[in-house]
Amino acid sequence: MKTRLIAGLFFSLITSISLAQTYAESIALLGIDTSYSFIQFPSNEAAMLFQKNMNKSLQGERTVIYHYGASHIQSEIVTTQAGQLLKSKYGNAGPGFLFPFSAANTYNSINSKTSHTGTWTYAKSFQLPPKIPLGLRGMTVSTQDTTSSFTITLNTPFPTEKYALQFFLELNQLTPEIQVCINGDQCFYFDRDSINNHMGETFLPIQFEGEIRSVEFDWMGPSEIGQTFTCYGINVEHENKKGLLYESFGVGASAFQSVLSIAKLEDQAPQLLPDIVIIDFGTNNILATNKMDNNIPSYVKKTVAKFKAINPNVSIIFTSMQDLYKNGRYIDAGIRFNEVVDSMAMATNSLYWNFYDLSGGYMKIRFWNEQGYAQKDFIHLTKKGYELKGYLLYRSFENTLQLLATNSKQESLHFPVKLYKDLLLKKPAPEAPKPPKKTDPPAAGKKTYTVKKGDTLSSIARKNKTTVAKLKKLNKLKTDKVKVGQKLKLK
Repeated sequence: MKTRLIAGLFFSLITSISLAQTYAESIALLGIDTSYSFIQFPSNEAAMLFQKNMNKSLQGERTVIYHYGASHIQSEIVTTQAGQLLKSKYGNAGPGFLFPFSAANTYNSINSKTSHTGTWTYAKSFQLPPKIPLGLRGMTVSTQDTTSSFTITLNTPFPTEKYALQFFLELNQLTPEIQVCINGDQCFYFDRDSINNHMGETFLPIQFEGEIRSVEFDWMGPSEIGQTFTCYGINVEHENKKGLLYESFGVGASAFQSVLSIAKLEDQAPQLLPDIVIIDFGTNNILATNKMDNNIPSYVKKTVAKFKAINPNVSIIFTSMQDLYKNGRYIDAGIRFNEVVDSMAMATNSLYWNFYDLSGGYMKIRFWNEQGYAQKDFIHLTKKGYELKGYLLYRSFENTLQLLATNSKQESLHFPVKLYKDLLLKKPAPEAPKPPKKTDPPAAGKKTYTVKKGDTLSSIARKNKTTVAKLKKLNKLKTDKVKVGQKLKLK
């Protein structure tokens, strides 16, 4: 056992070094301010609780993380990356939540494809008030159609293991008889007596050993008036319940207050008790209006109260979103959002991840797009952008936990948010950068370039068909700043 632990820690160290090298160029290229690469805490009490909750998974127990957010979390790129990296050190308690996205008329995560038959009613946390009560995921699907079914097919099968599946359903006298099949051939039938035995509970349990490639639900048995099948999702974990379980509970287009609308949270969360909850919203509160939502402080307080009532020992991490750009303007309300949520995290003795300043802050999203890390809507990131965010979240966990391992008496960890007053005073023009003039000489064959007025390192790289990273390396530049008249090596 001791040998396995040492081997696991050695593998984790090698993985960490390799990843650091892989992402070093991206971090330098994008101007990531790694001084913010921490989970900040307002008190030693909050820090020690965070450390204790994470270390449970190193001591033969299970640590459960809920990560709530909008579209960037529903896609599960961020959570898959952060979860895999954390599990490499803290152990793997299982894959986590599955959901029949197609039945909810929404897009799949990167980890699965879903299909369905029949007619379904659905609710999602951005549609308030919801048509039907929301479950843990923030989405619910329901049907009275006896021809209904759904199939969740995994893009990468879950490896052979002893699994415990929790099929979160509404279990009452109107729940129909159903069948759940794994891999299309190993089926579990729940007749009326089986359902009655679980009446009043929140899920039907299934034990399964082997590889999991797909999970399928089918309506079975006779149809009776009023019978309704309501599904909140399927949790999949290892039977021994040891290690880290990272739950991705994001719903696209949802806002900060959406967690408060999950009616079934108090019923279902105790069955999958969270040790750490990440609240990762904000974009949909400010994007349309470019104004700070004045209700955010109230939402923070209510969210803390809601989860502390479920588990008094839960650690709650609030986050800020990234820089945004819409309708020809930068969304400067993100600066104020970052400031308010930072202060509210401190006021509620919660933790804070300042991704806004970490990712470069105000007026950075178009630059991320130029470098291929953000989509052309200047709101969402590309796959490699979200993977970078997942890595930075993992790195922030590790930096804080390493700090606490060497200094358990530290009273607080807080870095003041940036206010970007100089950039705001400049009132930058909203137009996208203009293409080079036709009179510009061709770049081919040139060995040096003299910086002209209006040039940036990225525009020089484009003109000369190279990259910012290569220019910085050739010219031994520590920042992206260049001066008029400065000569830069191109080769």
